[in-house]
This record gives sequence, C-alpha cells and structure tokens, in this order.
Amino acid sequence: MTGVLLRKELRQHGVWMAIILPVTWMLFALVVFASLASGLGGGVFYGIGQGLSYLLIIPVYLLCHRLVAVEFRSRSRLFLEGLPLSLFRLVTVKAGLALFIGVVMAVGAVLVGVLASAGSEAVSTNFLGILFSSAAIWTAFLVGFCFFLSFLGRYKTFVIIAILIGLTIFSNSAPVPLSAFPPF
Repeated sequence: MTGVLLRKELRQHGVWMAIILPVTWMLFALVVFASLASGLGGGVFYGIGQGLSYLLIIPVYLLCHRLVAVEFRSRSRLFLEGLPLSLFRLVTVKAGLALFIGVVMAVGAVLVGVLASAGSEAVSTNFLGILFSSAAIWTAFLVGFCFFLSFLGRYKTFVIIAILIGLTIFSNSAPVPLSAFPPF
C-alpha cells in the first residue's frame, strides 16, 4: 500500500518536483558564483553556507505546502479517507517523500558548489562527507519544521510571526546575536 501511495504522490506532484529541483540548483549556482565573484566571503563555501541557511527554506516550504496543504484542500483527501489505510501511513509517505526530495535539493546544491570550486579549492572526501551530512541534517530540520507549518492552515502566519518575534527578542537580549551562529 505504501508503494501505491508513493506512486500517487509522484503522479500528482511529480511534474512540480521535476521543475523545482533544477530551479533550486540553478539558484544555488547563482548564489555560489556571486559569492565567488564578490570575494567577500573568502570562497565558494561561504556561498554554499549562505544558500543553505537562507535560501533552502523557500523551496522546502513550497514542497511541504504542496504535499500537505494542497492535498487536504483537494477532493482527493475525501477519497483517501475512504480507503482502508491509516492517516499515519499517509502522512509518513508524504513526510518521507518531502525528506527525500529536500535532501536531494540540498546535496545537489552542495554538489553545485563543489563543482564550482573544483579549480580553486582543495576538497577532500572527508570534507565532502561532512558537507553532505550537515546539509542533509539541516534539510531534515527544515522539512520537519515546514511540514509542521503546513498542517497549521490559517494559523501558520501567527506561528511564524510568533517564532520570528521570539527569535528577535532572544537574539537582542543574548550577549552574542543568533546571526553569529548560522547552521553552516
């Protein structure tokens, strides 16, 4: 039954996923090449870190919103509720697909940055493993957060505003601002 649900998700959202992956990689290529051209960050990996920290949340949020909110607004939700399967399995398949596509986005973005730095910076396989694993872990956090937000419906805006206000207050009252500790 899980394979059938996965095929349904790919049939319903596959074209959109096939478009968002290359677009995300092209945006990351622009960020990396802009970082390389400006020279302000010290290298290509500064652009990779900035892209993963601040740019990746947009396609991940759109992906999770597409998988969850669009599904629960469409008529296919009523059909799925009539099938003899649990809501847990349906949500697990959606979360697994979002996590897989998100990790492919992040690892592809890191790969774009590594390919851009091929002639200018030495990259060992251990360092490449660290980059890929940290990008995958950050993406897993983003997918979980965006997946949670997608289930909130109209309350999502208030939760995002409350989180941003809380982070701003915390960052201003802390001795070291949060902006000094990005995920990369």
